[in-house]
Amino acid sequence: MEMQSGWREAFAPATGSRIWGGRPHGRKAPITRKGLIEMLDKSREEEQAQGVDGRLASVVRIVVEQYDGDVKAFVESIRHRIEVNRKAEAASDHSDEAALA
Repeated sequence: MEMQSGWREAFAPATGSRIWGGRPHGRKAPITRKGLIEMLDKSREEEQAQGVDGRLASVVRIVVEQYDGDVKAFVESIRHRIEVNRKAEAASDHSDEAALA
């Protein structure tokens, strides 16, 4: 229900009824640019929070399933994988430079 109250605050006219959908004299409440931007920003923040929660849950699932909850082992494996990728990338850069020379 909190989104509804935020919507009402952003779009309901100051003199109008605070009842959901209430309009003085049957006129539509004006949609202000600021109110619309605030509503969209809040919606985007909620979507991003759900995405972060999903990614965090997948990392926790990996740690529990593959590393028996050993976070340190998981972090070390990620560091090792990054290091191997960097070395492979550096080696391919050097081989590309040698081919050009």
